[in-house]
Amino acid sequence: MLQQVLSRYMLDKKHAELESLEGSKPKLVVLGLDRCILDCGGPSFTQLCPPFERDANEVYDSNDNPVRVAEKTKIGLQWLFDQDIVLCVLCSTARSDIARQLLRDLDLESYFQIVSITTDSPKNQIKDLKKSHGLEFDDILYIDHVSNRPQDMESMGIIAYETNDLLNPKNIRQAMDLYLENLP
Repeated sequence: MLQQVLSRYMLDKKHAELESLEGSKPKLVVLGLDRCILDCGGPSFTQLCPPFERDANEVYDSNDNPVRVAEKTKIGLQWLFDQDIVLCVLCSTARSDIARQLLRDLDLESYFQIVSITTDSPKNQIKDLKKSHGLEFDDILYIDHVSNRPQDMESMGIIAYETNDLLNPKNIRQAMDLYLENLP
């Protein structure tokens, strides 16, 4: 418990250097899970083999493959959370049990007001989110790793940001700038 409090304090100190958003901002930021938030060292989390064991800030599968969340990713998540933007983690997978367990084991659940982990396509999940939360597509900013093809969202009118890196303050700021530049 003390470790979590100290960890949260360190994140707060570091993210205090980031600017607050002023003016327009998305109502919902949707983040991909695999290769955007989770760092599995290359392979997808779906290739991991339970059971998992936690060791400090990492989780290991039964083959000792590590899964971690980079500190810069947690800083970025905390910053987004502090901007009063609803955060959603989205994942299309048949291994929702693994995805949900990793969110729990890596202490990520508290950042996300919405967890959409289903076998449905990301496009359909976004359509469902739009309908169930009374949003317009231009209220949504979608951020995901380039390998997960976030540009598919643009055909629906969603502003999508592709990253080649894990989520971090720099690419979050770039995604926010892209969102502001493309508002109608």
